[in-house]
Amino acid sequence: MIDPEKQERRVAVAAQTLYLVNLMLLPGLAFVVLLILLAMHRRGESALVRNHLAQTVGVSAVGGTLIVVVLGLIYLQGGAGPYAWLWGVLYFTFVHTSLIFVGVVGFVKALNGNEFVFPVIGRWFRL
Repeated sequence: MIDPEKQERRVAVAAQTLYLVNLMLLPGLAFVVLLILLAMHRRGESALVRNHLAQTVGVSAVGGTLIVVVLGLIYLQGGAGPYAWLWGVLYFTFVHTSLIFVGVVGFVKALNGNEFVFPVIGRWFRL
């Protein structure tokens, strides 16, 4: 039988893992799986599980919105011009890399069984 604390930690780690997979490997698909995980564990779970699920879903949604905005800016600049590369490189250098780095910190917190709030935007997302 699995200890309830270990099960909570596993769900928190799964949420953080899906967040990182969404950013680096399978964008969109991992987000859908993360939403399913949220639906499965939204009520009646521990504060640890609710914290990690709310943070990862919220920040993933913000990250997805940001990439749509950057793509929109590229389109408004005329597509494949020199500014398209500028916006793309700036986005991936600063925003995307920061989201990955902070996601790794959240992953380590989940492994240790600690709650985690993403800096700057994380306080907006609570369950």
